[in-house]
Amino acid sequence: FLRKTAIVLGNEVEGVSEDFRAASDVVCRIDMIGFVESYNISVAAALMLYHAHLARTSGRNGGGDLSAAEKQALTAQYYLRAVQRAEEILLETDRRAD
Repeated sequence: FLRKTAIVLGNEVEGVSEDFRAASDVVCRIDMIGFVESYNISVAAALMLYHAHLARTSGRNGGGDLSAAEKQALTAQYYLRAVQRAEEILLETDRRAD
């Protein structure tokens, strides 16, 4: 999950089509535990996305894949759009960082 990834979910009986399987780098299934007969599609999607999240953030102390500079730039963009007096806050933050 460290590069662009498409997660394709199939139905519980037949899975995904043969065309999707042939075009896939990886095919997986979610095994059931206990008396569960199947997961609905939203639960299956949540399990896959959680697994992808763990794979992307492991080894990064939960920090994701943005550098410190990218995080700061995104935070600044958010402040400029959402917070009154954002420019003053950003200037003060930069001053304190120096």
